[in-house]
Amino acid sequence: MLSGAPRSCRDPARSAPPLRGATPHEHLHPLPPEALDDWLAVLAAGLDLDPADVPVGTLLDVARDVAHGVARPAAPLSTFLVGFAAARNGGTAADIEQACATATGLALEWAKTHPTETR
Repeated sequence: MLSGAPRSCRDPARSAPPLRGATPHEHLHPLPPEALDDWLAVLAAGLDLDPADVPVGTLLDVARDVAHGVARPAAPLSTFLVGFAAARNGGTAADIEQACATATGLALEWAKTHPTETR
């Protein structure tokens, strides 16, 4: 069940308590663009993945197209689904590229058929 997935991803023992009076993510500091490679290397290692297998530019393009063509909150969910679909279809570079192309195509089509005021 996808609606329960976010809870299972949280580890209450490792999560930092919110600062008093702060919004939930206000205590986090945005990652500077130059640190992206470092963060991805750490995350990939933590997930037992090879960072070289991650098509960063392509995934960022998907996130951009979905954020602008559908809705901003749809971007991270869409990139998750791209990865999930690619893994279920074999997990090769071609599977990742195909899932990205599908997501981008659907986002661009969505933007054409759904007026901005309904997004």
